[in-house]
Amino acid sequence: MGLVPESPKPPKPKPEPLPEPPLVAPEPVDAGAVESADLISRIGVAPEPTGVEPISAPAPSAIPDAGAVVINLPPPAPREPFVSSVDVSAGGGFWYAREAAGAVSLDVGVTLRERVRVAVIGVVATPITKTVEDRGITKGSVEWVDIGAFAVLGACTKTSLMFCGHAFGGARFRWATANGMRIFQVGNGVVPLAEAGALARLQYTLSHLLLALEVMAGVPLGQGTVRVRELMDFTTPPVDLIATLRIGLKFP
Repeated sequence: MGLVPESPKPPKPKPEPLPEPPLVAPEPVDAGAVESADLISRIGVAPEPTGVEPISAPAPSAIPDAGAVVINLPPPAPREPFVSSVDVSAGGGFWYAREAAGAVSLDVGVTLRERVRVAVIGVVATPITKTVEDRGITKGSVEWVDIGAFAVLGACTKTSLMFCGHAFGGARFRWATANGMRIFQVGNGVVPLAEAGALARLQYTLSHLLLALEVMAGVPLGQGTVRVRELMDFTTPPVDLIATLRIGLKFP
């Protein structure tokens, strides 16, 4: 038997080409205002991503930095008032001006920003009496009183037991009277002198009650003399030393 050749298979028909998509004129699209479904309905097909679309991102300031350390600063402290307190005190002690005498004093002070203190002080000594003699015969006596009025400026510590160092300036007066004779042809006289010096103050405050110890050292700028006719001269001292224990009130 012989081999019968197979008949060739008919060729497959070529597939018909797909119809081209309809041409649509491009329109400007506001990506922020048009939704995707509305966009598809307008152009007929869903747009395919090209790989170069812009991606909106938050502003750099809105992106948290994982490696940053956030430090919350405390709120600013309230400013201290300019006038911290006002104090008024009276005291007693001694005044040494060649002779020791008792003394009473009044002090009115203002503390600024809890450190700077400004005050005025008045001091009055107890009277001192001296006998005047001529050739062993008593002719009479002279009595005088020392008075001081000073302005004070200094700085203080911010502690419960407060220490203040001050400078002061003002005037001291010696008021003299004579008994049985005359001073410069009159019965009394006043010797005024300018004075400057330093003041130290140690103060403790309990609620509104104030206790303080003050020590003043002043130098009169000049010298005054109480002259009893031609019999005796009484001169003012070269240095005034005053120590006072005070009690008073402090108003914050």
